[in-house]
Amino acid sequence: MNKRKEILLCFVLMFTVSLCGCGSGRSRGNTEGKKEIGNAEAKEEKEAGMPRFYFGVEGAELKVFSAIDYTKLEQVTKDVENAKTYRGDDIEKVEGVYLTDVLKFVGASEYSSVMLTSFTGETIEYTSEMIEDPDTLLVFMINGDTLWGDKGVLGAEGKEMVHVLALGFPEDLWLWQLKEMTVNP
Repeated sequence: MNKRKEILLCFVLMFTVSLCGCGSGRSRGNTEGKKEIGNAEAKEEKEAGMPRFYFGVEGAELKVFSAIDYTKLEQVTKDVENAKTYRGDDIEKVEGVYLTDVLKFVGASEYSSVMLTSFTGETIEYTSEMIEDPDTLLVFMINGDTLWGDKGVLGAEGKEMVHVLALGFPEDLWLWQLKEMTVNP
């Protein structure tokens, strides 16, 4: 090859390499602005129609409730004392929406109870008294972060999860990693 072709080839290769190196800041070592990147990814998912979470609903007009629906409801923050996640981490603050608002949103205006099923197969029935308690929430954020599905749990692994916490009731009535909600008339 002549010298001009070699120089041109070098410039083309350098240009290609420089374009490949211009990423969105998601490299392993980048911790600065991590929260902004996460929020940007969530916004991209929302715009692309891919919700961050979703769960099935039986016995209501709407059959699936997703993160997109979640953003349409009033979000509340509650301080929590002496409570732990199912993984044993301390809970100081939860952010979510009222379970009653979720039921209204999916078109379940009348109910006697709700059966909640987790990805692990656990089921808990919430009575109307529990559902209507102002401290019963569909929780997405715990201590300012989301909890991801457990490794090895079919359908949950690698996904952000929502949880149903009846803060005014014992912790053994809290449901982690919600998969499905069945509304009982």
